[in-house]
Amino acid sequence: MRPGATLWASAVGFGTYFFGRAVMHVTRPVGIALVAVALAVIVGALFFVRAHLAELEAKAERALPGPLLP
Repeated sequence: MRPGATLWASAVGFGTYFFGRAVMHVTRPVGIALVAVALAVIVGALFFVRAHLAELEAKAERALPGPLLP
């Protein structure tokens, strides 16, 4: 094996390892924040649907009146 290939493979391997650790260090708080935002959106959507359930059912009945056949 040539010394240049060993040096190149070592540089790429160590660079990828340390860059990956840096990316994980930065993305962990961002990931937690995105999960929190997603949960807030889901809870908000549930509250919206529960608050407007009768209105949504009336709109659905106007769009497709009568019982739906299987």
